[in-house]
Amino acid sequence: MLTTTARRTQAERRTSTRHSLLSAATAILVERGLTATTTTEVARVAGLSQGALFKHFASKAELLAAVAAHLHEELLGAYLDRFHRLNRTNDVGDRLDKALRLLWQLFQTDEMAAALELEMNARTDTHLRHSLLPIAERHASRIRAVAVDLFPDHASTPTFARMFDLVLETMHGMALSRCLAPNPAHERALLAHLQMLARAGLTETGAT
Repeated sequence: MLTTTARRTQAERRTSTRHSLLSAATAILVERGLTATTTTEVARVAGLSQGALFKHFASKAELLAAVAAHLHEELLGAYLDRFHRLNRTNDVGDRLDKALRLLWQLFQTDEMAAALELEMNARTDTHLRHSLLPIAERHASRIRAVAVDLFPDHASTPTFARMFDLVLETMHGMALSRCLAPNPAHERALLAHLQMLARAGLTETGAT
């Protein structure tokens, strides 16, 4: 019979192995793209066997979904950390502008590009799509909760939810376009227009 210490050590080993595989898969995806992110290469970079990989992730789609969750968690954590280190003001318009600028900075990262690459590949990969869908839904729900937390006095206005979705969907499209042909001037113009629309939407109380 295993002792408590032995059981804990075994659990720690499992956690460490899973972390190694996830870190390797994330690094390969971010640096070299989805084509290079094979289970063989992930196991090699992690210094483990494919057998060990499939003990933790039943399929490649499950591994990639875990990578997506990891990327989303890292990006959201980075956003909150940076936002709370900004010079917070009582002026809601200024706070909103800073929040949107910071959000767009994260949309320009290689990590976000990797997450978008997974989403695009899910169009023709049924297994990946089914694995990613609950991850994407959970992430969207968390982002909405963060938005409400950052602007609690305005979250109940009729247009808040629509404006939130507009900002995210627009930046999503901008990030996809940027992967093919970056255009900083055009992106700055679009961001400025988004900030203007968001300011109006955040303070609107009479529309439905």
